[in-house]
Amino acid sequence: MKTATATNPACAGCGYAWDILALDERGLCLCCVADRECQAKLGALADKRGKYVVVLATCGNIDFGQDPNRSLPGVPKKRLRVASLQAASQACRLYIAHYEVGGGAWVGGAVIDHKTKVPVAKISYNGRAWQWGPYPQPEISLEVAS
Repeated sequence: MKTATATNPACAGCGYAWDILALDERGLCLCCVADRECQAKLGALADKRGKYVVVLATCGNIDFGQDPNRSLPGVPKKRLRVASLQAASQACRLYIAHYEVGGGAWVGGAVIDHKTKVPVAKISYNGRAWQWGPYPQPEISLEVAS
């Protein structure tokens, strides 16, 4: 990591020393600005009294020599409480897009009933919902699901 100086100040979010032109008026680098925007969008989907919890997670892709037993570097694992399967799908697609997760690294999408702690659905990489269980399972229509 570079050391912060007057001409290379540290980002207020991540602490990395950037060229002064790379920081916005709040002293944040573009990565931290984008991450805060993503967190705000995920926060808008969150529901403290929601029926479900969706798991947002990645693993290393062995096709690229990454460790499949670890999350991708810089990509946090999250659990988000949501009101519907539609919101769970939106959260998964937002997470995938923001962190630029490839199909081979997506291991999230488990949707768990908050009260019973039982998995009820799986959100695939393309945002479609499937009944929980061994492959193959029927698709759940997000237009009628709750």
